[in-house]
Amino acid sequence: MKALVYEAGLLEAQGAYYTVKLAYTLGMFAAGVALLFLLTGWARVLVAAPYLAFVSAQLGFLAHDLGHKQVFSSTKANNWVGMLIANLLVGMSLCWWNDKHNAHHANPYHASLGPDIEKPCKDFR
Repeated sequence: MKALVYEAGLLEAQGAYYTVKLAYTLGMFAAGVALLFLLTGWARVLVAAPYLAFVSAQLGFLAHDLGHKQVFSSTKANNWVGMLIANLLVGMSLCWWNDKHNAHHANPYHASLGPDIEKPCKDFR
């Protein structure tokens, strides 16, 4: 299976696709920021906030792919653009996410080793 995946080129960086995706997602973010300045009162809450929440999720997905080094062929480019998007626009440390996500991939869904499966803290027992 691994040979078929490599042969099909499925693990190669997808620069052209991500160039377009980065451009329109950053454009959507700029439009959302503009909405914050153009709208007032409840219009901000009902229009701009949900729109920016959606765009923030899209930026998070891009940061995820950048963290996996799937956007650019250069690790340095993936790291820098990933940090700009995750840290500056999403408000999430890309380094923290990489550490946590890599630990998850090393032990997915393992109750004692996986970082995403934790016992509830004592206050919620």
